[in-house]
Amino acid sequence: MYNPNQITEWERPLEERAPDAFGAAGTPSDEPPVDLKGCMQRSRSRRRKTLSMRRAQQSETAKH
Repeated sequence: MYNPNQITEWERPLEERAPDAFGAAGTPSDEPPVDLKGCMQRSRSRRRKTLSMRRAQQSETAKH
């Protein structure tokens, strides 16, 4: 378990350096926006495929 003082000590430098890592709040970025909807759809599709493959493997294992 972490001490609340430790969390505060870690949090302060992270908040101070965040603009360097992520850009200042409200500042437009030169990067194109991320297509989150497309990313989520691809993730769900991969997850369904993986689950389907696992089920197929399990059913074959159960047959033998």
